[in-house]
Amino acid sequence: MGAWRTRNSKEYLLVSEKHSSVFYIMAPIAKTLTDDHVPGYVGMGIYQGSGAPFNLARINDVTTAQGFQTLSTMAGRDTTNLYISNQNGVEYFSIKTIRYIERDSTAMPPGMTLPS
Repeated sequence: MGAWRTRNSKEYLLVSEKHSSVFYIMAPIAKTLTDDHVPGYVGMGIYQGSGAPFNLARINDVTTAQGFQTLSTMAGRDTTNLYISNQNGVEYFSIKTIRYIERDSTAMPPGMTLPS
């Protein structure tokens, strides 16, 4: 839980999609969210004005949180696992096939610039 708490509100930038992908419009920045009121769970938020989590997962260990389905509506339909990986000292956040890089990283992919 402590490892996820240190990632609370940390921003990740989308890096896995083709340059023309609609994901760069829909979800270019992701943020991990933990809350003391819901211990043991992490949400992944995206910036679309609200920043509200669209995926809630149960924390398994320091790098994995498992999605679960308990809602009988559309809101519970697309739950999935969240993964954190570290490559060459750079932290990545993955959900399904979508991959984000830690915004504070100095190892941005070639040609990528940070939005101001």
